[in-house]
Amino acid sequence: FNTVLWTYEQESFLPHGTCLEGNPSNHPIWITHSAENPNGSQVLVVLDNAIVSDFNDFDRYLELFDGNDANAVNSARKRWKNYFATGLALTYWKQSQNGSWGKSKEYTSPKTKTKVSL
Repeated sequence: FNTVLWTYEQESFLPHGTCLEGNPSNHPIWITHSAENPNGSQVLVVLDNAIVSDFNDFDRYLELFDGNDANAVNSARKRWKNYFATGLALTYWKQSQNGSWGKSKEYTSPKTKTKVSL
């Protein structure tokens, strides 16, 4: 993933770092495999159906998954139900056939604390 961020297109470069580079405060995007927030980010983006149990340090929590993978979709649905049960505001975004994104579902529980996007 790190290589793609450096080589995909020069115009679309996203400045980022990892524990290998250090100095998290110099990197607006911090790539990690653990639940840490060394650069004080407001948004956590989770890939590959990773499970994060504590995302309270973030204003927004985003999960990206392959909507064409039945296992990934089923896992996301289970997490969605758990998030809603704990009182999180949820927004589900879906990609159209032409590649654009739009809100598909949005729910707010009476116990809403943190916003989660799937």
